Amino acid sequence: MIRVVVIDDDIASIGLLAELLEESGMAEVVGRFTNPFDALDKLDGLNADVVFLDNTLPKISGMAFAYRLLKLNRRIGIVFVSEHGKDAVDAFEAGAIDYLLKPVTADRLEKTLLITAERIGQYKTNG
Repeated sequence: MIRVVVIDDDIASIGLLAELLEESGMAEVVGRFTNPFDALDKLDGLNADVVFLDNTLPKISGMAFAYRLLKLNRRIGIVFVSEHGKDAVDAFEAGAIDYLLKPVTADRLEKTLLITAERIGQYKTNG
């Protein structure tokens, strides 16, 4: 089971994504945060494998937050979730596992989870 933290400034978006993640049967949501700085303070105790991170956050960009997070924890994966794709190239250059566009669909999320699982070594894929 992939341990996931969701960070988004919109509570409704967190709820929708968390529901899709749980329904996938591949992920367990271990943390939900609207404040990225609260997430930084609590991430170590959550033992998360991956953070699903909105690219538009209050007081810090998702990209800046990702770099800060990776500096503290190089093993954690990051999947960006955004309403637009303009930062996708930068996200991949920063080492993101994937970049999802809102609204996230179950089919697209499954692909992301398979990529994530392969990256963290929990599942094997045939493709």
